[in-house]
Amino acid sequence: MNFRKLLSAGLAALGIIIIPLLVLPQYSLIGLTKEAIETRQAGLDKKKALMEKIEDLKKKTQERKNDMDKLATIIPQTKKTQDIVVNLEEMARETGITVKTVKTAKVSTRGQDFGTLQVEVSASGQYKSLFEFIKLMEKNLRVLDLQEFTLSLDTSAAAVGGLNFATKMHTYFVE
Repeated sequence: MNFRKLLSAGLAALGIIIIPLLVLPQYSLIGLTKEAIETRQAGLDKKKALMEKIEDLKKKTQERKNDMDKLATIIPQTKKTQDIVVNLEEMARETGITVKTVKTAKVSTRGQDFGTLQVEVSASGQYKSLFEFIKLMEKNLRVLDLQEFTLSLDTSAAAVGGLNFATKMHTYFVE
């Protein structure tokens, strides 16, 4: 019987020694691992929230792309002189106006975020065509700010009842 008591006491002593040496370090390691997982989970949640915001902003940008394209047409990033000339020629063709000259020159503007381009157009046509040309200038997507308008009777033999006119206008672009 003594042997049994001794064996039981030895196993109890061995358990008392093994538990602190082997089990408790693993238990504290599990606690530290749980804390690290919680910290990383919080960081992951923050990153997910940021990614959702980025995706939302991308969607809003795509939804407003048409509006931004229209704004770029109204006030483009560069002078785009050729676009102005093409627009004026197209309007003249639609209305039956004959464009004689188109001159462009950059107007110096200081302290402003946009540049100004002066456009001078000299043309001839009938009164009704002239009236329609002006209406198309008003409806043009690009801002055409009419500064000066001159009208005179066309005295050439080819255009009986025709009118000559010249305009000076400003259009704008982002600098």
